Amino acid sequence: MPNMDPAHRQGEIGAQCQVYQPLSPRQTRTLRVHPSADSDVEIECDLFTVDLKKKSGATVAGSSKKAGYEALSYTWGDPEPTKRILVNGLPFWISANLFAALRQLRLPERPRVLWTDAICINQNDLIEKAGQVGMMFSIYLKAYRVVVWLGQATNDDEYLFSLLKTYGREGMGGIRGEVEGPRARRAATKLIETKP
Repeated sequence: MPNMDPAHRQGEIGAQCQVYQPLSPRQTRTLRVHPSADSDVEIECDLFTVDLKKKSGATVAGSSKKAGYEALSYTWGDPEPTKRILVNGLPFWISANLFAALRQLRLPERPRVLWTDAICINQNDLIEKAGQVGMMFSIYLKAYRVVVWLGQATNDDEYLFSLLKTYGREGMGGIRGEVEGPRARRAATKLIETKP
């Protein structure tokens, strides 16, 4: 069990820069999330440097081997780092919302490779941060998929997304009464007002 003492956590947060190696122009990092079928097992990840090629997508740094990844788009919520994971074997503190996303997105039997700004960009290096922000369009464009995380799902969220799925399959005809009903309105309002 990680030491949750605030002073200890601050020391570990200060040491997080040890996980980063300098990037060259047109490089970023991807995060390989180790697999686990048990959501209670500590989240372990490794950072890898990738080259963003103009025409061929992303490759492992210094090679021609493709480096496929999913770009994670999520709401930061409270940015205070309160949850601990391991990155390159070192303690790394992240926001509760990013932690929930990684726990939900972690696969049971194989690694998952993601790009997420809070970990893949050294947030303490302002020069790197500015350069990476300038490359975000390219980072998202080169991803083979963008995953959007809105936060932990509620029953209302699941209901609302099931309506959207039905709408996508069947059109408005079969769900018009339900969409215009009070439950759908309440669920949509709640989703918009409560998701950070």
